Amino acid sequence: MCHERHRACLFRRLLRGPVFDWILGIALIGCNGGGAADSVFVGHLVPRTGQDSEIGKALVAAAALTVDSWNHDATKSFAGRSVSVLHGDTASQVEHFAFQTTRLIAVNQVMAVVGGIDSLETEQIRHAIAVRDAGPVGFSAAGGSPGAPSSGLWCVGISPAERGKWLAKYAIDEEKLIQLLLIVDASIPGAIEIHRAFVKEFRHPDRRILAEHIVHSAEEIRAAASRWPQGETGGLVFVGRRDGLEPLLPVTQDGRVRLIYAGEDEERLWRQPPEAPLVFATVLPGDDASEAFRRLETDFRQRSGQDLSPASLATAEAFRVLLTAASKARSFRRETLKREIMRLEVELPSGPFWFEKDGEPKRTVSIFRLDRRQPRWLKSYRPTKNEK
Repeated sequence: MCHERHRACLFRRLLRGPVFDWILGIALIGCNGGGAADSVFVGHLVPRTGQDSEIGKALVAAAALTVDSWNHDATKSFAGRSVSVLHGDTASQVEHFAFQTTRLIAVNQVMAVVGGIDSLETEQIRHAIAVRDAGPVGFSAAGGSPGAPSSGLWCVGISPAERGKWLAKYAIDEEKLIQLLLIVDASIPGAIEIHRAFVKEFRHPDRRILAEHIVHSAEEIRAAASRWPQGETGGLVFVGRRDGLEPLLPVTQDGRVRLIYAGEDEERLWRQPPEAPLVFATVLPGDDASEAFRRLETDFRQRSGQDLSPASLATAEAFRVLLTAASKARSFRRETLKREIMRLEVELPSGPFWFEKDGEPKRTVSIFRLDRRQPRWLKSYRPTKNEK
């Protein structure tokens, strides 16, 4: 009897652990319309369990919507083979992105991986891909940072440099801010780059930067915000995660200080808007959205029961860019695909898109205001070619 209980307990542990995840990945290979012989498999890193599981549902729907649409167009097949997606559950844990990337490549032998909605997740994928010189490419819904051609990872979100530049331009031209204070969480990859781009655009003899605080914790964020000069008006710029906003809200309560969120955590900000009004940049288009975006928005709502969010849109577009490049290259081989990616210029539902020579994604950036937890579109900036 003890042996029976021991075997039952061991089996339950296997069902909950990575071994079951491995077995499930093997089983899925034969469950997409006939198996590997007639499918090209792409891995998708997504939180299907844990605190981000609602986000995960939206990302799965976005991937399915794009891939199904692709498969219905016979002219886009890969030598008659359809595309199937294998989802790797990251369980809402950043460190699981590397493990699931490795598993999808080594066990399921996917041709490419897509995943990550922020730079912390994306860096995990980057490291897992970089150790395989000739392995599959990766695509992320995040903005990432330059260097994709050498690492094999391509990001389709708003790049750190673009986020900082366009938010600063909006602060100057529309908000008419002449002085501000910056708080930058240096523990976030890309935060310093956002900070530099913002300062470069904003700095002028007629404008003042009161201070630039580089922080690493909630306590340091709160301490930096408390240094805003009493009675002064201006802008408070925060580069960090969504949960880092809470210590800043008391400073903005009297309306003298306008809050600009320059962090990359668009998805969590969209889903959990703070009490205080703020301005932020996002991949979502506004009132000037194309008909293609409106169709995607409607189809997504019907399929998922959710509104199209920033990460959902960026995930759908990451799959679209990957499949478009692979179709043109007629290959998923990294070096062949890389050449096609560098030449690619495509019209996405959100607008024109391409990669610069250093791998920086160029796309339309929209500025929204969250007020009383309701988003309102303010302005969009179309992408421009980098100067030679």
